[in-house]
Amino acid sequence: MTEQRTARRRPRYRWLVLGLVVSALVAAGVVGVRLWLVQEYYQSTGRFTPIAAGYQPRTGDVLLYGPASPFSQHTNIVLTAGDGVVTTMGGNEFGDIRMHRFDLAEVPDIVGFGRL
Repeated sequence: MTEQRTARRRPRYRWLVLGLVVSALVAAGVVGVRLWLVQEYYQSTGRFTPIAAGYQPRTGDVLLYGPASPFSQHTNIVLTAGDGVVTTMGGNEFGDIRMHRFDLAEVPDIVGFGRL
């Protein structure tokens, strides 16, 4: 269902660096972030789109997963998207940073997107 790769290169984009810093802070327990807080933030700024809306994600958007997804309750950053297929990067995944490529229709319990 998903392809996984471990990312070992130095990030080149500000949004990617920010996402990795936040993931590291969460993993270290410095920052306590829960999915519903992330969703609430995007809703309060008018930048949350539920998966059922048919939105085509863009690079830099945040993909929010629910507890029944294979990623559990988690967020990843969209690197590329097209024709319903996304490539994402996420931190704090089994102690590592991972990349995933999958068809959005094949992954259960995607909550939606925080738009950049």
